[in-house]
Amino acid sequence: MHILKTVPVEWPAPEDIVRSTGSRVTKKLIRKAEKALDISVPLIQPALVTRWARLLSAEGTEILMECEDSSYRFRLSVGSDIDLIGGARKMLFSLSTIGSGLDPHIRRLGETGDMLMAYLLDAVGIAVLERIGRTVRKAADTEAGAHDWGIGPCISPGSTDGWPLEGQAVLFDLLPGGEIGVLLNPQGMLIPPKSLISVIAVGESFDSRAASSCRYCSMRFTCHLRKVYQGNQET
Repeated sequence: MHILKTVPVEWPAPEDIVRSTGSRVTKKLIRKAEKALDISVPLIQPALVTRWARLLSAEGTEILMECEDSSYRFRLSVGSDIDLIGGARKMLFSLSTIGSGLDPHIRRLGETGDMLMAYLLDAVGIAVLERIGRTVRKAADTEAGAHDWGIGPCISPGSTDGWPLEGQAVLFDLLPGGEIGVLLNPQGMLIPPKSLISVIAVGESFDSRAASSCRYCSMRFTCHLRKVYQGNQET
């Protein structure tokens, strides 16, 4: 298990922030995005927990895993997502967050009517969370490369058609979110909201490069962010 209370990330460019909102890039919006970045940087604290586990068996829609750093075993009911991860040798589980500082500021901006700046700050937070995900994918790719394996898509409970959000509870028990300031509420949602639990499978049954997560997402037909981030993964 690795716990990183500070994750170095490459901050998004103002142009990327504007594009992520689905807006046309203009000088006015670039200036607004630059201000949003200035506000966001001191409020965001990227943090990450990762843990590797071996796949022991896959039967029906259920898989049995064993942590590499202990003898702890756990079962996951992943629904139809068994097709995405059932052929793995091992999986990298991760919990990432940008911290709790940004969202209260976004709410205050909304309450005062500055919806554009609130929207841009929200876009900055999402972009940083995506960049933490790059760190996770790099770790999975390194492990896969060491064994001449391929790497599967990055998926999360609730993000696909097959794995319900309730699956986060088992993974939250696996990843000590309290170490990086993340909690799971009774509704199964992560707090702070800009936090994410994800799974990446590796093994010889996968291609040499990670497939895009977008093609499996339950919002794949409506999400405007797909065009922004699809260049970071093979689509």
